[in-house]
Amino acid sequence: MTHALIWGLCAIIGVLMFVIGVILLSDYEFRIGNPKFAHILTYLWVLLLSTFGGLASFARRIKSGEAIVHPVRDLFVDLLISGFVGLLSFWLTIYGSIDYPLNAVLIGVSAHMGTRGLIFMEHLVETRLRALMESRK
Repeated sequence: MTHALIWGLCAIIGVLMFVIGVILLSDYEFRIGNPKFAHILTYLWVLLLSTFGGLASFARRIKSGEAIVHPVRDLFVDLLISGFVGLLSFWLTIYGSIDYPLNAVLIGVSAHMGTRGLIFMEHLVETRLRALMESRK
């Protein structure tokens, strides 16, 4: 698959994500509370923003000249990882009572970080649990 075809695929996906995002955000009402009761539109914009971060990460890898052997598979994996990280970030922003638009920034940045974002979150959880366990001694 040529780089021009990959860039075209990224551009088409990006435009579609942008259009869907504008439609979803035009009717957006953010609710703070238990994430399992959050409105479905909230989850849609979180996943859309997260996968957009993954798409940006994939495009950065192409632009940097990184060898991509299986572009479709690598794009899918980047979108999957960034969607997962974005969802975790969303729940962390709810836990921390962080309002929109700051939560959108944190979701987008962490989704763009991908596995680096997971490692960062793992470190946060580990530090927090260690402090909790030491306070109970």
